[in-house]
Amino acid sequence: MSAIDDFARLIEATDVVKQILNSLKEDPARVLSRICREYERTGIRVPDHNLELYGFMGEAAVAALVSAGLIRRQHGGRISLYCYEPTAEGIKQYEKLKADASLLKQAQKRQ
Repeated sequence: MSAIDDFARLIEATDVVKQILNSLKEDPARVLSRICREYERTGIRVPDHNLELYGFMGEAAVAALVSAGLIRRQHGGRISLYCYEPTAEGIKQYEKLKADASLLKQAQKRQ
């Protein structure tokens, strides 16, 4: 085992890194849920200022959702820098998350 593997094992055992890894899973679910709920409610693209993104993890969650094809990023025009809307696949994933109430509740608690 290499020195970097030993180092990573030590770091990954800390509560801080465990929380970061957990956020990597939950934050995109929270953001997708927020976008889909707002889109369902209003029928219009969701401005970025309505997403309540926090720091690097919030921005990373949005980037991951765009990269995965679950949301579309569009220029926000006069109201915001960007607006987002779920893709058909994003809505499908959101519906699965809603069905798995325990995961969705955990993700929504962080809002």
